[in-house]
Amino acid sequence: MVTAKGILIGVVITIAIAVVIVVPTVVVTTRSKQSSKKTTTPPPSSDCIPNNSTDTYSLVTVTLPSSIDEDLFNKANQLFTLKLSCPILDVENYVIFKITEGTTLTDGAGLNVVKSNSSNDSITIVDGFPPGAVLFSLIGQDIYGLPIFILEQYQCHGDGNQQQQRQSQSLTVNTNQLVDLQTRSALFVSESKSTQVYVEHRFITSEVPGGYFGSQFNDYFSITLISEKGTYRTISQSMNALGLGAFDYATGATSWTNLTMPVGLEPEVIQIAIGVSNVADGQFQSSVTVDKYGSDLCVESKNECDQCKSDPMSSPTCLNPPTKSCQFYVSCMETKTNCGSDGYALRYGSKYCTKFMNNIKSFSSEGQTWVYMTMNCLQKALVTPLKNCENNCKKLEDLAFASHPSCYVSSGVCNLPPSDWFSILVVIAKDLSAKKSLVQALKTSTSCIPDIISRIEQLLLTTLDTVTRSAMLIVRMVSVIVRLIWCISICFTTLLLHSSF
Repeated sequence: MVTAKGILIGVVITIAIAVVIVVPTVVVTTRSKQSSKKTTTPPPSSDCIPNNSTDTYSLVTVTLPSSIDEDLFNKANQLFTLKLSCPILDVENYVIFKITEGTTLTDGAGLNVVKSNSSNDSITIVDGFPPGAVLFSLIGQDIYGLPIFILEQYQCHGDGNQQQQRQSQSLTVNTNQLVDLQTRSALFVSESKSTQVYVEHRFITSEVPGGYFGSQFNDYFSITLISEKGTYRTISQSMNALGLGAFDYATGATSWTNLTMPVGLEPEVIQIAIGVSNVADGQFQSSVTVDKYGSDLCVESKNECDQCKSDPMSSPTCLNPPTKSCQFYVSCMETKTNCGSDGYALRYGSKYCTKFMNNIKSFSSEGQTWVYMTMNCLQKALVTPLKNCENNCKKLEDLAFASHPSCYVSSGVCNLPPSDWFSILVVIAKDLSAKKSLVQALKTSTSCIPDIISRIEQLLLTTLDTVTRSAMLIVRMVSVIVRLIWCISICFTTLLLHSSF
């Protein structure tokens, strides 16, 4: 609603000035739509009497009735009364305009005039307002001849079918070279017997291809779903918080992501509020787009859950994760399973995928290729269990870690230059002590140790750099130690197995 105010207020003020100047004419042409009641009202208090030398506008203000909420939802086409702070309205010289979604001021002023009854201290909107978002303005003059101009916002809901037709519409908000938060909203009614509503959205920022990721130009966006019953869900993210791996570097776009909210079986009025903002300056633009929104009749059945429209695994980017992106873990896996901060998606998958992306320049060209191929392989290994509605967090974690050795090796880890092994260790060194990470590292190392040792020896024979040679010797020693540890663990396990019989 705030956006509508921002866009329309200049136009409305222009019309207000024109209407105030020719108010008698407007009233004559619309008199059939208004009726006035002259009632005896108490004389105005001193607070309502203008100072002729300083006051150029009327001192009157308008109060919405307690049954009306400016920020929530109100019943459509229902009579209500505006109370004036001072009993000084000139009932012969005022008019109320409405601007609803889907209409513009160019439709003709007469089409937007609201039917009303009035006294000196109140105005009754006879037919209320239609479904949707409404801006209405009171334009006129008081009994002292001073102009009145008041602009209010109002949100209504009505017939569910009217609102439901709008669900296929997309919504986009751009920063438009402004630093302030830019917003937009829409209303719809959830379908009967639905279990949840959803909004499919993505964030695009030119800061990423512009080379400003990680800087103070940290553009952000927000998406909120609000039910008339008070339930709400919201997501707010900035460019830096998402991580470079969340974006397609060429376009600065994230994958499509769903925000969902549970609803009751009876229809509910739902508001979508979206916002996006530049930070620090307005040179590089950002936008947030809602591709579709609506209701879901999600069935928690192994054979049918992936048919749910808001189910992330119905999205092409979840079924076939793109390369050079880490968004799968948050938008697909975590959205599907809700395993939280201790689950594989957030604690390991997204964390280390993002760390590798943020350190990608420390790898050779072969190393960068390995990083991207491994990232994609690890994500695709989770598609089938997620599509089949596996939601056991422990089982998913085990499946994920089990895919590490084959993805590392098939992507070419054994053929990496020794320098890339150092880069890998820099990224995951703090996690090598974790049980699962250590097991995966050992399994992979044993597949690669003979090849790694051979290439290290060749490098040592050809390099004359003492520092490099010493470093390569350390790597060789570490590789041998790792191989020894692995052999010992195998032998120990074998002994345990034999001793159990």
